[in-house]
Amino acid sequence: MDPDPTPLPRGRISFR
Repeated sequence: MDPDPTPLPRGRISFR
């Protein structure tokens, strides 16, 4: 939901 290229666990931020 947030276009942030960060190494976060896919669940909070899904920029795929």
